Amino acid sequence: MGSITPEQLERIGVYTYTDRLRALVILNQFYWDTFAKTYRNSADLITLNHEQAEQLIQRLETDWNKEEFSNRKV
Repeated sequence: MGSITPEQLERIGVYTYTDRLRALVILNQFYWDTFAKTYRNSADLITLNHEQAEQLIQRLETDWNKEEFSNRKV
């Protein structure tokens, strides 16, 4: 179980580049569920190990298009 790889960082970066706010919501939920703390900044990603990074990527992939994150008209 090694540290997060550059490829994993790049995969996560695709989400933050596409829609930063949506990605931050998911990142915060992941960090709270996993570590009982909030996501602060990209330096937090460096502390992830390979398995945790894969879990985060999976969470981004599954939560990305959930209705709660879709653009809704108010």
